Amino acid sequence: MNPTYDVYETDAAADTLNVQPQCKFGGPAARLDGPMNLEDQVYGRGLPPHRSSLEKTLTPSYESLTSATSTFDRLHTKIEKIACLGSGFVGGPTSAVMAFKTDILVTVVDINPNRIAAWNSNTLPIYEPGLLDVIRVARDGVVASQKDLQVQSEQRDTDDDPPSDQKGNLHLKHRRPNLFFCTDIEKAIQDADLIFICVNTPTKVAGIGKGTVADLGFVEAATRQIAKFATGDKIVVEKSTVPCRTAQSIREIVGFATFAKTEDNVQFDVLSNPEFLAEGTAVRDLLYPDRIIIGSMPTTAGYRAAVSLAEVYAQWVPRERIITMNLWSSELSKLAANALLAQRISSVNALSAICEATGADVNEVSYACGLDSRIGHGMLKAGPGFGGR
Repeated sequence: MNPTYDVYETDAAADTLNVQPQCKFGGPAARLDGPMNLEDQVYGRGLPPHRSSLEKTLTPSYESLTSATSTFDRLHTKIEKIACLGSGFVGGPTSAVMAFKTDILVTVVDINPNRIAAWNSNTLPIYEPGLLDVIRVARDGVVASQKDLQVQSEQRDTDDDPPSDQKGNLHLKHRRPNLFFCTDIEKAIQDADLIFICVNTPTKVAGIGKGTVADLGFVEAATRQIAKFATGDKIVVEKSTVPCRTAQSIREIVGFATFAKTEDNVQFDVLSNPEFLAEGTAVRDLLYPDRIIIGSMPTTAGYRAAVSLAEVYAQWVPRERIITMNLWSSELSKLAANALLAQRISSVNALSAICEATGADVNEVSYACGLDSRIGHGMLKAGPGFGGR
């Protein structure tokens, strides 16, 4: 079977992508902005090297474990408001970048008022390079001066450089705040079109599986909050690192709520959208992801929900990097990636012991092995425990 793609042509004069998919989802697709202006101005860099002028669609149909969402001429919900339950290492940066790169209203909620207060200040509860810059733009907005607006109108850069004046000063476009942090879980759930579950999943400290399995108590509690407060159709996205088939538990919990709220005609669609972030590079991982994985049930409603989330990411992620698949495959992909990376680190740590016994240098050995294109250099740094890259 030949792969089928939707092609997006570039308007070179305006340096923007005119999105004209061959298969429409009941309405115009999201517009993809070419220069990524705000990010360029905050970080002082242009388009990532993987961004090409010829964009492709979601997963090619012959690669998808279910079917490519592009093959379905279905109506889908345009996401205008997002709620993120949990403001930890995943929820905070993910929501910040999503608000930074789109005009969607993103609300991050947490039951800890001290943590929310920290997110609303300039002393964030976690540190990631570039995160404060992103949050200040999305959370506080930008009031561009008349001079800034004049520079932006006069200088329509078609290269990788952000708008600047003759002195090299960068100018941010005027924008309203669209990132909010609060403790009002009920209102955030009721207002949102799409809800991310980004709560912690620590290792169990008691009971069956103590010290070995993940404690899903926070995931279950967040799901029950969604089921309790939702007053309209919601797309529920599982983003926390969880065991495979956890989405089934989420579907069962919200499924009972659907029966209980028949008078409100509430429908829940559950997706899996695992995160692949590394501490120290989380913002860059979110701005330039290797891939975005979206898992859905192989149903019409599931595909529609997947398209809705894909259109959010497509506003800054090249479409060939947005992968759609089976709900359970998406969950397992995250765990498999973690396991494979852990194996590499364990292997090079074991190799370091051999190097000490033989007089070899583990850095030289790992460098030589990394030159093999089948192996690569990633995660081959020996160190105590499971280190970084």
